[in-house]
Amino acid sequence: MSRLRLILTGLIVLVLLSGLGAQDKKKDKKKKGGDDDDQPKAKGKEKVEKGKTQIGSHSLKMEKGKLYHIKVEGQGFTPNVILRPGFFSVPPKTEDDTFSTYFVPSETRTYRLLVMPSLNDDVDSGELEYKLTYKAISLGREPVLEEKGEIKANDPVYRGDGSNSPGPSKTYSVKLKAKTMYVIDMVKISPNADPYLMLEAPGGKIVATNDDGGGDLNARIIFQTRRAGEYRVICSVVGNRLGEFNLTVRGTEEED
Repeated sequence: MSRLRLILTGLIVLVLLSGLGAQDKKKDKKKKGGDDDDQPKAKGKEKVEKGKTQIGSHSLKMEKGKLYHIKVEGQGFTPNVILRPGFFSVPPKTEDDTFSTYFVPSETRTYRLLVMPSLNDDVDSGELEYKLTYKAISLGREPVLEEKGEIKANDPVYRGDGSNSPGPSKTYSVKLKAKTMYVIDMVKISPNADPYLMLEAPGGKIVATNDDGGGDLNARIIFQTRRAGEYRVICSVVGNRLGEFNLTVRGTEEED
């Protein structure tokens, strides 16, 4: 019996010691900022404010294969214009509260145009007035230039008038008319290619460049010539994204 009592007494001591150890660990955890359940809850009243948006929304039906001129004239504010789906490949011009750009739809569908004030504008909370105009411009049925090419690693890098191509390049000459809108597309054939376009004017100056304006890494330049002459289209790639491509140059049809 004495041995049994000693065993029972030892078990009771072990149970008591383990309980004390667990309490000590819990105290240490509280000191260190332990369980979230033991932390005091932050008290505060939720603040809610109501407001009104200043966004104009328009549904525009646009056709594939046409060039559109889009202009928004704000009255006392600088318009910020967003297109969905898609984006403006030509950097918009914003002067005297007027937004102006060009767009070539990739498909015939209804596009959504959103108009809102620029974040830099200091405007009142009331409604803002503006005028939206957009005009379809038909492109010529036959391209002015149409070529299939391939950028290879040993092709030369274009160097001219302070502007260098980002990689190897191929150059194509084309005669363009004065005061005419042209759409220049470099569309990749090789899936890994990353086209880059440059346009050189007759005087040797680079007048336009583009990287991803055609979507899906394709390049597109939309440009209005000032004078007639022989221009050069420089087709290049970004980095080592070499490969085959299609190049087309299309001009707008002359109005009667």
